[in-house]
Amino acid sequence: MAKRAAAFESVSLLFRWRPGRQGTGYRKMLLAEGKCWDCYLIDYPPGAGVPDHRDPVPGKQHHRLNITVWGDPRRFAAQTDIVAQVRDEFELWLGQRIVRFRPDHITHSVRPSLERRLVLSIGWVR
Repeated sequence: MAKRAAAFESVSLLFRWRPGRQGTGYRKMLLAEGKCWDCYLIDYPPGAGVPDHRDPVPGKQHHRLNITVWGDPRRFAAQTDIVAQVRDEFELWLGQRIVRFRPDHITHSVRPSLERRLVLSIGWVR
């Protein structure tokens, strides 16, 4: 019964906007998740940002692929900050629209912007 309740709780989190854990105005929608991965749509409305942080996963390597699906990624600091901080631990494609990085190793942030930005964020651990 406990497994069934946990599965229902997990499914009930799908496709619903939730406030971001940083509490700075962004929100996220869980699209899918598995044992070692997750997929979110993240909405950064005008003025929302995220302070410097890392996302450790004890005993694991944390990887994330962020794809800007709405908004011009060159106008947002998150991708630029990652590029400026650690040039050896990230990959950029399509003019910063797609970024792969290690959020457990790289201090990353999103500076507030005047424009809305939507990001598809796929994370996994190994």
